Parts: sequence; structure tokens; C-alpha cells
Amino acid sequence: MEKARKKVAVGELCRVLDVSESGYYAWRETKTSAHHQRDTYLSEQIQTVFEDSRHTYGSNRVEAALRAQGICTSRKRVARLMHQLHLRSVRAKSHRPCLTRSVQNRYVVENLLAQDFTAQREHEKWVTDTTYIPTREGWLYLGLPR
Repeated sequence: MEKARKKVAVGELCRVLDVSESGYYAWRETKTSAHHQRDTYLSEQIQTVFEDSRHTYGSNRVEAALRAQGICTSRKRVARLMHQLHLRSVRAKSHRPCLTRSVQNRYVVENLLAQDFTAQREHEKWVTDTTYIPTREGWLYLGLPR
């Protein structure tokens, strides 16, 4: 209606759209609601915190960062605004050691057993496996000493 009022009279537009002229003019004079103004302010703050975190913060951490800055809001409101702004945190991929890239591994031992598991005497052939255990400090390698 705002674009069309330059070409067509407001009274005509209101009649076609079945809206009162006084209602239209009252709508034009109203400012945005306090809630909408607060959402606009929060959106800017959320965008700043999200950029500062290098896109790693989700709604929980963004809300905590805002609270640390003295901005009180709820996590659900932050989540809604982040969704509206299309802000999604980048999730770190968990690192799993890959043992199949033996060409890149300098410590590959030659397969001396060659799938022949028959032994003439006890303790003639030993077989082991490489085991990686995830710990808080990183991956722990469990294997035989060299």
C-alpha cells in the first residue's frame, strides 16, 4: 500500500482493501513495538558475539556471553533470533585416528605373518592390534613398546 499510494489515492486503496482510512493513518504513525525494538538491539548484539566467537557459539554460549556483558535475556529468545538471522554454530569434527592410510605412515611394519597362523611351537607367532583410547588430553596410543 505504501508503494501504491504514490500512484493511487489513499481513500481508493483503503476502499479496495477494505481498510478504514483512519486505521491506515494510525498504523503509519505507530512506531515499532518495544519488543520489536528490543529484538533488533539483541540481534545486533547476538551477531557481534557470534562473529567474535568465530561462528562457534550456539544459543547457550551466546546467551551466557550477553549475560556477562550485562544484557539479560532468555536462551529461547536468543535461539529464536539466531534462527531468524540464519546463524548456526560450526561444530568441530571429532578426530578419529585413521589407520588405513599406511602409505602416509612412516612406521608401517612389514607383514611377516602373511596370513599364515600355524605355528610349530608355543609363542612362535604373536599378533597385536593398535588401539587408540580417547582421553580428556587427547588420543592415547596403546601398543607394544619399540
